[in-house]
Amino acid sequence: MDNTPTPPPPAAVQIPCPSNYLVLSILVTLLCCLPGGIIAIVYSCQVNSLYNAGKITEAQNASKWARRWNVISITSLAILFLIGIIGAIAAYPIIEEELRNNPELRQFIRAEIQRELHEAQDEIPVEMRDDIINETLDTFPVGR
Repeated sequence: MDNTPTPPPPAAVQIPCPSNYLVLSILVTLLCCLPGGIIAIVYSCQVNSLYNAGKITEAQNASKWARRWNVISITSLAILFLIGIIGAIAAYPIIEEELRNNPELRQFIRAEIQRELHEAQDEIPVEMRDDIINETLDTFPVGR
């Protein structure tokens, strides 16, 4: 018999818990995209419980899906924002042409500008109010 002690078994490699992206998921839900954010929160909440149950692969998968839904939500908001900007830029000449050719609309907008400036008269000195109204109407496309 060999009296040499047997070496201890190698220590198991501890895999760190994957990121759960919970803070990002909550921010995405509140500030960006409600449906995608809720799905991301569901996956985010699963990460730690799966990891603690020893289901490392499932925890990593839930982490990937949480991240994926956050990216999808943020990307879709950015795309919608760009579509809105492009639409506003494309619509501006049409709106300006309508403002120039529709005297009733021009008169309505003039009255609204004057009303808004009149309501702000407590904040604007009386001697400056008429100058501000005239400058606003002259620089606004309707005033041309």
